[in-house]
Amino acid sequence: MTALVLHCSEPTAEAAMQHLRRLGVDIPRDLSVLAACASYPADELDPPLDTIPLPIDEMCSRAVEAAFDRIDGRVDTGVELIAPTYLAKGSVIEPACAS
Repeated sequence: MTALVLHCSEPTAEAAMQHLRRLGVDIPRDLSVLAACASYPADELDPPLDTIPLPIDEMCSRAVEAAFDRIDGRVDTGVELIAPTYLAKGSVIEPACAS
């Protein structure tokens, strides 16, 4: 295994990182770790994790706007996607190429 993608709560991510430290796993040298859809500040973990954050404030604002648009008859239906953001903190490295 060369990478771990966490899609979990902050306490679970903290516990996973503590366990990896107890095992002596060096991040990112031994294992790349990414926090996907994190609703918590993954850069505050030890070590700080690369993350694709879940933009909760933006999601909520857009949901309220969409609800009012629909109530007012301006929009019938639809789906709006929010482009992901990748925040690099040094916990993911490119794997070494096998010869």
